[in-house]
Amino acid sequence: MKLSVYLHGSSPFNPKTTIEEYVNLATKYEKYGLDTLFFADHLIRTPDPNKSPLYETWTLMSALAMVTKRIRFGTMVTPVTFRNIGVFAKMISTIDHISNGRVTVGLGNGWYQKEHEMFSLEFGTMRERMTTLEYWLQDLMLLWKAEETTNVSGNILKNAYLNPKPLQKPHPPILIGGGGEKVTLKYVAKYAQMSNFGGSIETLQNKINVLEKHCDNAGRKLSDITITTNMAAIIGSTENEVNESVEIYRTKLAEFGQKVPSLDDFKKNRLVGTPEQIMEQIDLREDIGINMINLTINDKRSEDLVVNLIKEN
Repeated sequence: MKLSVYLHGSSPFNPKTTIEEYVNLATKYEKYGLDTLFFADHLIRTPDPNKSPLYETWTLMSALAMVTKRIRFGTMVTPVTFRNIGVFAKMISTIDHISNGRVTVGLGNGWYQKEHEMFSLEFGTMRERMTTLEYWLQDLMLLWKAEETTNVSGNILKNAYLNPKPLQKPHPPILIGGGGEKVTLKYVAKYAQMSNFGGSIETLQNKINVLEKHCDNAGRKLSDITITTNMAAIIGSTENEVNESVEIYRTKLAEFGQKVPSLDDFKKNRLVGTPEQIMEQIDLREDIGINMINLTINDKRSEDLVVNLIKEN
């Protein structure tokens, strides 16, 4: 099982607000062998109670790539509503060179309407955003791979070319975020190298089964795709520390106006326990076919203890 960290920079839980904090985390996680550091690609926090500093994601990853050598960087995920596709393709090629081929491109259809309205970005309907997502999946590969000029997306790009191409061949791995069984997982089977969806063990197993059927229809093997899931980790050295952290987390959910799940549901969809207990929970997900767990750390105690998980795994 590969362990990564989903540094949900847009979350108001345990927020990082300075470049130094991000640099310290990236270098620490690299030192202990973390596979990938994923970032949410948002323009404001979700929710945004304190309007605290939040850096633009791809610029931040470019900077972190300069102070690291091995750890990978990716988005979880970039909405296709944020940027022009040609500019985005150029951005990815550039950061792939800056990082010496350590970029994973996470894509999704976007969901947070408030930030679109704030920055005058067209949000559109779900159907429109899903259509745009497929255009992007097709056209990014054309731009990254085509030797000649290309016209894509209904002539949005005219005689476009990309030079330099990304370092990773045939292109940087694409991760699609979302577990929609009729469309999103079909896109994964058709275009992506990585998939990300969440839920209980039963939900994850069902979605893996659906993805496998889509892969069969697309002429691919399920093993061609790295299946990932994001899980908040609440870690304590003792049961008392674990219980204390859980209650603090649930209290914060209420303070931020979010639904507070029952204790059973809370634990069903998160990794909760001592490091030893959490390794057992990780093993259960590996047994059903999850290849990578992206840990979200929402408190300082868990942030300190997660290093032991990375080293032991």
